[in-house]
Amino acid sequence: MQKGIGTIHILVILALLVLAGSVGYVYYWQQKNIAPQPPAPQSDETATWKTYSNEQYGFEVRYPTSWYVYEYGSNGVSIQSSPESAGKIIGGFVSVDPLQEVLSFDQWLENLKKVDPPKRIIGIKDITIGNIDGLAVVTLCEGCTEENVHRIISKGNRLFLINFGTFNVEEQKQADYYITINSILSTFQFTQ
Repeated sequence: MQKGIGTIHILVILALLVLAGSVGYVYYWQQKNIAPQPPAPQSDETATWKTYSNEQYGFEVRYPTSWYVYEYGSNGVSIQSSPESAGKIIGGFVSVDPLQEVLSFDQWLENLKKVDPPKRIIGIKDITIGNIDGLAVVTLCEGCTEENVHRIISKGNRLFLINFGTFNVEEQKQADYYITINSILSTFQFTQ
């Protein structure tokens, strides 16, 4: 009889150890899931970029250090992936043009129809550049085969025309340029 009681004690002790281990394991995983770890910080590729600022019209935009800035007219700026060569752009570009005339959006649309050659409005779509809401206006000029997209944002009573794209780039490299262009556009902001 003594021999059977010793075996029962050992089995009870082993069962208690397995039960305690199971309870501890479940408790550990529940605690781990209750307090999730904060996500690892993502690096901001634009943090080391240069900043173009236009104090007259109160805006700024960041761009890669290897890109070039060309101011034109009295207020426009083009940020390009390569230097201009005989007025020709090769690569990606972003341009910002504060319109000289103070126009409402509707007036600007009417003016599009009066340019030479006149432009027909095909569509209008809501867009966001940086954190600024705007509109993309798709036009087709008389006698043209390609559509034109005009991106417009406003600050107060002034309209800004934003253009971007690629020139003379192999198709497989365009996607890389557009990733950078979208990062540039995400940094656009009004400063005043």
